[in-house]
Amino acid sequence: MKHINVLSRRVDPELRYLDKVYLTEDKSIYVSLNTWTIVFVDEDGTEHYNTKPRKPEWFYMLRELIEKNGRPVSPEAIFEASVFGEAREKFELKVDKKVADIYRELRRQDFCKEAIRNGLKLNKQSIKDDFLYGDGYILNLPQQGENLYEDFDIDEEPLRPILTNTVVPDASGIIHREDFVAQIKQEIQSGVKAISISGFGGYGKTSVAQILYRDFASASDKTFDHVGYVSYKGDLKSSILSAMPCLYDGTSSKNNWQHLTDRFKNNNRKKLLIIDNVDRDEHLNQDPLSEGEAELFQEISGWPNLTVILTSRLEEIPGFISFNIDTLGNDDNPQPCIDLFNLYNNKFHNETNVIKDIIKYCNYHTYAIELVAKSSKSRKTLKEYFTKFKSVGYDASSLNIKTKYKKFNNNTTAAIQIKALFDITTRSSSEEDILERFAVLPDMEQISDSEMDKWFSYSENDVTRLVDEGWIRCYRGQYYVHPLVKEAILLGHNERKLPETAAGKILEYVEAEIFFSDDEEYQDIARKVRIVDSITEHVLIDDIIKVARISLKLADIARKISNRAVALRQYEKSESAYRMKEESLAHEEKVAYWKAKYYRGYVLSYTSSKFSESERYLKEALSLSEELFKLDPTRKNKEHMATSWDHYGYVLSNSDRDDEAEACLRKGLEFRMQLEEDYPGEYRQMVAWSADNLGFLLSFKKESRKEGEELLIKALKYRKELAKGDASSEVAWTCSNLACLYLLGGYNYDKAVQLMEASLFEYQDLEQIAPKTHYASMAYICNNYGILLLRGFRKATEAVSQLKNSLSMYRKLEYDYPDSYFQETAMVCNNIANVLQTYMVETSKEIEAYYQEAIMIVEERLKNSPKLGGDNNLSMMLADVCYNYWVYMLRDKKYVNKRRINRRVATGYWQKQESTDSNILHFLEKSYDDEIAGTKTQEYSLVYYVQGGARKKRIWSNEFEI
Repeated sequence: MKHINVLSRRVDPELRYLDKVYLTEDKSIYVSLNTWTIVFVDEDGTEHYNTKPRKPEWFYMLRELIEKNGRPVSPEAIFEASVFGEAREKFELKVDKKVADIYRELRRQDFCKEAIRNGLKLNKQSIKDDFLYGDGYILNLPQQGENLYEDFDIDEEPLRPILTNTVVPDASGIIHREDFVAQIKQEIQSGVKAISISGFGGYGKTSVAQILYRDFASASDKTFDHVGYVSYKGDLKSSILSAMPCLYDGTSSKNNWQHLTDRFKNNNRKKLLIIDNVDRDEHLNQDPLSEGEAELFQEISGWPNLTVILTSRLEEIPGFISFNIDTLGNDDNPQPCIDLFNLYNNKFHNETNVIKDIIKYCNYHTYAIELVAKSSKSRKTLKEYFTKFKSVGYDASSLNIKTKYKKFNNNTTAAIQIKALFDITTRSSSEEDILERFAVLPDMEQISDSEMDKWFSYSENDVTRLVDEGWIRCYRGQYYVHPLVKEAILLGHNERKLPETAAGKILEYVEAEIFFSDDEEYQDIARKVRIVDSITEHVLIDDIIKVARISLKLADIARKISNRAVALRQYEKSESAYRMKEESLAHEEKVAYWKAKYYRGYVLSYTSSKFSESERYLKEALSLSEELFKLDPTRKNKEHMATSWDHYGYVLSNSDRDDEAEACLRKGLEFRMQLEEDYPGEYRQMVAWSADNLGFLLSFKKESRKEGEELLIKALKYRKELAKGDASSEVAWTCSNLACLYLLGGYNYDKAVQLMEASLFEYQDLEQIAPKTHYASMAYICNNYGILLLRGFRKATEAVSQLKNSLSMYRKLEYDYPDSYFQETAMVCNNIANVLQTYMVETSKEIEAYYQEAIMIVEERLKNSPKLGGDNNLSMMLADVCYNYWVYMLRDKKYVNKRRINRRVATGYWQKQESTDSNILHFLEKSYDDEIAGTKTQEYSLVYYVQGGARKKRIWSNEFEI
């Protein structure tokens, strides 16, 4: 069903939307066209929103009306023609002519001109029946679809008034935040577009956000035409996409983000976006201050006609003006906190002095007061309760109530306070079970009543008391616990691990492979991955093999949606668990063990800094696959062995062991070609991988480059056929490798440009589906593109631009994945400085900064990381950069001391290499006086780096045809 926004000038010239369609004569039930929800109005005038699924039976009635293309239909006919007919007596509805008033509105107002101007068809005719009469205009509405969240408006790019599907709790019970809310509103009125509400957990940041949302979303407020509420989880882009499916529904998944941003930017009405809980969470790899996230927050705050409000425990977020929220009251003004206590528990309203003592004891902490008030409802006297409450040792004097703790620090007091405040042992055993199930979920994760029933076998009645007393929160059928409650429950258990029963049926469903579905959207799968990952971290599973199986299944799903952090953590957990039972594993379990070991190495090989660690697991996986094939030479085991040979060879290709790597890759290709021959058409993708890996390795040797080119062309052909025109990371990868072959070979430069651009286009399309998933590939392509522009086309300025794009992406990746992309960052810094010193001499300070950054990055790792101390590739890179910097410093005598240092470093590292270039040592061994006096900078060739696949290739600038 399309969403209908009707401009209405008949009743109120300021009224922008016809919001309500009443279904009953007494106006006790109506449909809100802004949110497509059913609203019940009780005798006191309080509105209650229906919490049923998004397509309740009432909508069928409206659909029947709308799908008649504007022709009037009586309610009786609607009842008889729809599935709603049988429910008429059940709901005792008396639907009157108000149902048809939506069309009368179209005829009675000055809508005709606007409709015609926007291409809508209007028929003038005379209508005589019980509901519509007289001359008027009938709007021929287009045939409507099933989606309740699509739009139909007279604007070119319409947005519905309520932008998001987020269930936002009712703010009517929030008190004494008027002044703070007024302050935020005043800032908005003054033109501030980016606001952050910051403060301690439990102080009421989210409550203020809910008030602002309620006020600005109300029909009476004209500040914003469109309002949305987003819960921040994981990263900003996926959080927004999850909350606004209506803005990209019906588009190709790869274009979701682009389509959504276009609709926002092209809409000239005023919009408000509230983003709640913008906090760090290491477990979710969530950091709003990471470079990429911070840039995106700043970007959306600059979208036209958009105001953004964040809530966060972080004191500052770049680009946002921060407003700190304080306690609700204090010693000088306790009354707001007294009112808050009485709001949740009015039983003891006469015992004001005791309430004062309680709220002071809680140090005026908002959520603490709420929970104490609710939990004291069942006590006979408040004084007796307070005495017992103090006896457990709660003391909030430090205000140090947080949800994250480090081991062996000084926050033990805070932990004790939380356990005392949220004492789960005061609950019944069944309530403890319920709370434990919620405590294993990610922070603030909302689950519906149907999910609670399906996953945990609990109903609304089972949690009523916990909701009433503040342990569980609920709104519109969505249940969750506050992070403070979750932390208290976990702190009550050894090592913060709950019994396996706390997982409900979720782990059982994961094992049975029915928890995830192939037809789910990316955002839904990502949410479930977060849920299962959180559960595996917070429950204690005694069966080691069960741990291995569940972790392996979760890791596979996480890898497929490119959640590298979860995938690597779960593969490691699975591989370690299988290793503990290695001697007693059955054949099928050994196959799973191979998979965990192989993919642990596979994911580690995403970054060159982890290659040595990756090599270990891939080598072990190869040995295990060969053992399995000997015991049981099945097609599947042969496939696993081929895969092991191939990727082990791929990782070896990053070292100087080219002959060993080539032998491995050839074995992998041979096995896969045999499989393709035996099972035509089934192993083309695997053959393409092996041909790609081997072809790229061969591209580094002049004598084998022709064979490498043939293999890469074959791989690209297969991959394009398999992609069938869709965006494909495999197609992009092979395009990049073939382009790099031409770059290294010094020919086909025009073709190389086409291939690199095609590769970048493929990755950019894929980025719309899974943001930042392909950054690493895009980064090294931009690096190679810069070298190609320099070597093949003499375009130094354009080369620097591409290299800086590469550096920006690598810096973001290194921020998100510390110590994973430092080599690549140093590599690109070196390349940029080389270009600048050779072709843009006026940028001397910038040149030095890039060289110094590269040297500092590598030196720091070599000195401080025992694992990297003997890494020859890293040592060679440091020697190269020092040498390049030394060449730069030959320009001026003022660099004598720096030159001496860099010469010593470069010489020392190069002398350790087995394949040292003798020319370099010759240059470095010359006396400084001779160098300064008679040597021109141009006589020295500089070392550049090209990257492809797993390999960094050194190229001398004297090879450039410039």
